[in-house]
Amino acid sequence: MRKLLVLFALPLMGFGCGPALDAQNVSLGEDVDWGARNAPWEVDPCADFRGDGSDLQEECSADDTWSMVDNNVHSATMGQEVRPDTLGKVSLWAYYWANCGTCVQQLAFLQVLKDELTGQGYDVEMVGVAYRSADIGQLGASPRAASGACQGPRSSYASCVQGENDMIKLTIPVVLDPGRVSEMHAVERGDWFIYRPDGRLHRFVRSEEREAQNGFLGNATNWNWLIEELKAAAMTPYGGKEPCSAQHECSDPDQWCQFPDGQCGGQGACVTTLLPARSNQSVGSVSSVCGADVAPQWVCSCDGYSYRSRCLAEVYRQTGSGATPQSGNISHLGRCEGD
Repeated sequence: MRKLLVLFALPLMGFGCGPALDAQNVSLGEDVDWGARNAPWEVDPCADFRGDGSDLQEECSADDTWSMVDNNVHSATMGQEVRPDTLGKVSLWAYYWANCGTCVQQLAFLQVLKDELTGQGYDVEMVGVAYRSADIGQLGASPRAASGACQGPRSSYASCVQGENDMIKLTIPVVLDPGRVSEMHAVERGDWFIYRPDGRLHRFVRSEEREAQNGFLGNATNWNWLIEELKAAAMTPYGGKEPCSAQHECSDPDQWCQFPDGQCGGQGACVTTLLPARSNQSVGSVSSVCGADVAPQWVCSCDGYSYRSRCLAEVYRQTGSGATPQSGNISHLGRCEGD
């Protein structure tokens, strides 16, 4: 369904669910600058952290003096030095014995858990740390995929489908640094470190203590708890940005949650569409928004309507009486099916 909007001093007119939009007749004044961007955000919970980084199990701690080489041939960072802040996303670093079959199976569960979060629109990374051994063990596969990590609906996840001989394919980084890493972190087998994209620690977890209470990682209690912890880390404001999702609304009522193109949910960023000209230099100050100078490019918005341009989709979100939380987000380029 197409949306057409005309913004004048006249009353807004349009089809039942909202006003009509027309690319040639939208003027929002001389002091308006166009373009969604990040605006004021919630206070970073680590803003007042004064630790020296020596206790890496302390929440908000960070240390950029160490890195480890990814040894997984199926990983995108194979052969590269990696550490929490270089990944650029929320990451869980799981420390296990290298050649322990159960430990490798834990990595298989983390791989599939990453697949599940990816399917929900959350960009996170799992990192397996094989410590106290020079042998990475059964890297790249899990010995019990079909009867463990890939049970039920998980059998359709990418890592389960791409596996061979009933074994899961690990694409997460697996790093190895015998001795030094475990000493730096004072880790025990099964310790988890959940980091923010900027490398600060969001949560330290002794997973084996949780498993002693609630069973294996595949247990629904542990599985769902870890998913929510990783989502919470992804929703933590930092670096001048406030993340958002359907469950985590923007703290500023004048902002809205913008998702990456092609994604109609999951993890987004809080943005403001209409700002004073001095606040946004990304596209320059304009007196006419979505006018003739905006090249037409039909888009299908996540609200199910077709718009002549991305600009018009965002204007409708701001002005349309029938706008929804999905309005302004782009499902795909081109008209929606049926238009």
